[in-house]
Amino acid sequence: MRFGSISVPTFKKRLRVIVDLLKRRIADELDGEKYALVFDGFTDAAEHNLGVFIASPKALRFVAFSPFEDDASMTTADHIDFLDNVIDSFALDVANMVCIVSDNMATNRAIARRTGIAMLGCAAHRLNLAVRDWIAEDSRVDDLKKISHLMHRLRKIKRWSRLKAAGCRIKPAALHDLRWSGYYVLLKRYQRIRPFLHAVEGENDTTGDDESGQLTALIPTATEHGKLMSMLTDMEQMHVVTKALQSDSKNVADVRYLFDELVSSFPVMAARLAPNADIVESVSFESALVKIQEGREDRLTRSERAAVERLLATHGDEGNDRDTGKRDGDLLEGLEHARKRRKTRGSSYIETDWIPPTSVSVERAFSQVKAVTGYLRRSLHSRTIEALLLVKKNWDIVDASLVSEAIKISRDKSDESDSEDDLNDI
Repeated sequence: MRFGSISVPTFKKRLRVIVDLLKRRIADELDGEKYALVFDGFTDAAEHNLGVFIASPKALRFVAFSPFEDDASMTTADHIDFLDNVIDSFALDVANMVCIVSDNMATNRAIARRTGIAMLGCAAHRLNLAVRDWIAEDSRVDDLKKISHLMHRLRKIKRWSRLKAAGCRIKPAALHDLRWSGYYVLLKRYQRIRPFLHAVEGENDTTGDDESGQLTALIPTATEHGKLMSMLTDMEQMHVVTKALQSDSKNVADVRYLFDELVSSFPVMAARLAPNADIVESVSFESALVKIQEGREDRLTRSERAAVERLLATHGDEGNDRDTGKRDGDLLEGLEHARKRRKTRGSSYIETDWIPPTSVSVERAFSQVKAVTGYLRRSLHSRTIEALLLVKKNWDIVDASLVSEAIKISRDKSDESDSEDDLNDI
């Protein structure tokens, strides 16, 4: 089916109406439901934005993306005011908020303390910090920096041409150290390029600050190579957990199992991944949530029961009947065995698998924002970006009836002249 073209003002009017109708649907869906606020910050082009999702037993909904009005003031109070506005715009009852899910940053922890709401720190963020702690010990950082320098030198056109002539089809990779996985990718790339390094071995290095250096000095010896491959083997286990945390099917109990496995293999990570680590803001809440999801609520302590009081099932609520079947094939057999050992009897608490253990959903939204804006669309208004994300991320509740209603409403209002400023606000 082909549709006729419409003008930009008409499109903006209809988009604005669709957003209003979509927010009403989300508000109706969340009415009376327990929920968790999932949020994270995003800085791009000297502008800081906050993205917010709302998780409930029914769905995970994107609800807001907005910059701070005053970039010079991004205090805890400013964050709380912003989140309050989001809650009010969807007419949500604060008494139904069970927790907030966000990075383990000082500002977010302060939000939890000031509001009295339990905080579930992003498991992916904790893992990133834990792996960095592991990398920092036993001179692993120095070994990885050496590989990074080698890759940098191999990226030069003439050297890459020699590698290609020797049969190499894998380009040297630069280190992206925003996340620990950048080191993993670096080692994997080195592993695949190493058999072809003879093509550049012994070549004078005249590309760096040290004009008289030899590229050979950067190529790991047999002993160093063995150490790097041992490091890569350990990183494989960490990478499996990192990928698992990207899945929407994992709950807090699954994360606890995975973290315990890592701590048993790498004790240095206990400082970040242990249940009572200093980085955990709401220890009792997180511990109680794990016990509930594992069917061990009879072992809840008094403080843990108080922390999850908002999760108690009321009359008519379904108990916590857990799905212990496979979700990710045989990616993590140990995790699946742990799932099968969990009890499936009724619970005094509502089903809690909907509470996300990470805030990666917000990070994905940020990636989509960068893909949409790029370098040629920097002038897009933040409300336009928010409107586009609202439609895209909540597409499952956008249907023909909603679009038809939006068109009808916008046509009925066609006699009302919208000012240029109003149209530019979306």
